[in-house]
Parts: sequence; structure tokens; C-alpha cells
Amino acid sequence: PTETPPSVMDSFHIELPCIASGYPNPTIRWLKDGRPLPADSRWTRRLTGLTISDLRLEDSGNYICEVTNSFGSKEVTGHLN
Repeated sequence: PTETPPSVMDSFHIELPCIASGYPNPTIRWLKDGRPLPADSRWTRRLTGLTISDLRLEDSGNYICEVTNSFGSKEVTGHLN
């Protein structure tokens, strides 16, 4: 079966999951379409991922969760339609 990416529906909210652990503790950075997230009170960074409230059409795009510590970095990408 194929997975359908989540889609944007006005006034809804969504959580993009990204859970990371390691030693030393990693830092998590979110990017949208290859750029750091701009300041927006609708985006909340949590231990379990990124929550976007009051979804808007312009929230569509590619989201990257980048996890880094002194041993290196990994990233995972998701798409929001």
C-alpha cells in the first residue's frame, strides 16, 4: 500500500514526529523547504516533534528534522501537502 502524506486543512493542527536520543544529548533543528523555520507562534517544538496549529496552505512543503551531537548528525524528511 502507498502512504498519502498529510494534507493541510485550514484551522486544523498536526504534529510531525521526531524523537531522538543519544549521548551526549542531541540538539534538534527543524527546517522547512531547506531553510530554518522562521519565528511563528503557531509552530511549537516539543520532545516528540513539531506541532503546527492553525494550519494554512502556506504550511505545505518539505520538513526536515535534523538531529546533531558531537558524533554526527542525521535527518529525516517529511512532506506536508
